[in-house]
Amino acid sequence: MNGDLRSLFHGTHNIQSQIMLAVSTQQRIPDILRVIDVNSEAGLLYKKLCGYRDHASNRQKILDNMYILGNLCSATVGTNKKSLIEKEIGPVHDYQVFHRMELDKRIVHCLDYSAVKRRNNFTILYGQGHYGFVKCFLKCATERAFEYIALVQRLEAVALQSVPLSKFSHITPVTKTDLYVAIRVCNIKAVCVHMDSPSSNVSFVAKSPNVVERE
Repeated sequence: MNGDLRSLFHGTHNIQSQIMLAVSTQQRIPDILRVIDVNSEAGLLYKKLCGYRDHASNRQKILDNMYILGNLCSATVGTNKKSLIEKEIGPVHDYQVFHRMELDKRIVHCLDYSAVKRRNNFTILYGQGHYGFVKCFLKCATERAFEYIALVQRLEAVALQSVPLSKFSHITPVTKTDLYVAIRVCNIKAVCVHMDSPSSNVSFVAKSPNVVERE
């Protein structure tokens, strides 16, 4: 009922009866599925009431645990980016950009995604223990197949004598660099929490304790 109690009644008349009716109705909703066609109008309403969402229209599968979210748009890639990408996957004859993806039910967005400002979901752990900021995502058409690439601004791990972190192995002090690397999105291991330090150019990254996030 967390966060939902207020939605169970409207106005101030017979609040107890309103809540009892709303709760009993919600409890009986699963029983409805046994007598309706899930593809009918009633079935669609059932899915809506139960919180199911049809992702087919706004996501594309990359791997079993990885999906593109939202639309893809044609992209023009600069010389430096193109060099990094082709170093990783070879010649590319067409680029499409996307701004969000889903990884193990977590949302990853890139720095170029202007719709989100307050949350930092672009800090990632990739490869063999490396950290970085996702600048953009690209779907690249090569001669053999499509490749899915993240262009990542590297974060360099540093050692801090003044901050004892031996008991917190999941927290890593880092500094931003001007270096970029192109990686296959399948090499992204996790979405991380990024914490700035107001008094230093050193910041901290950690694996997020919240491993389930809704889009």
